[in-house]
Amino acid sequence: RYQDNPHKEKICSKKTLREFFGKKKYFAESANGRSLLNCLLKKLKIKKNDIILTPIYAPEGILDPIKYNKIKILHYKLDKQLYPNIKDIKKIVKKYKNEIKLFVVIHNMGFISPIDPIKKVLNKFNIPILEDCAQANFCKNNAGKHLDTTGNYLLYSLNKFIPVTDGAFLYGKYKI
Repeated sequence: RYQDNPHKEKICSKKTLREFFGKKKYFAESANGRSLLNCLLKKLKIKKNDIILTPIYAPEGILDPIKYNKIKILHYKLDKQLYPNIKDIKKIVKKYKNEIKLFVVIHNMGFISPIDPIKKVLNKFNIPILEDCAQANFCKNNAGKHLDTTGNYLLYSLNKFIPVTDGAFLYGKYKI
């Protein structure tokens, strides 16, 4: 559900999203990101004894659905620029490679975390990446590409970026 503007045009529509990301991408939409994350956890069949790796500063909107489903949470360290610390991620993944079922990276305040080094570590163990883009809606990475070219799933919460009452969507390279 998206709030209409005074001209009665949709601020964000499926057509607009498909034009932005391309026709071969998958979407789910909801009033908020929490419900979409909950759906993703079920879709990926992440269960009680599995682990989700998040940054230490993960917001409630990310942590609540994980806690609700009684999934274990491990936190990785950050470097001096507040980006994911690759050495710490490698250490954690090496120890828990069979239990980690999802890696969460947050793009804070429009600053895009480098994903390629993370992908190199996680792809060896087939661990999908969820990028929280609530504060980086429609930003581009250093190569000038939209974030749809990086992780497996991208979560956007529109009401944290533009003046709407609610609205979130989950983009995935795989069917959601």
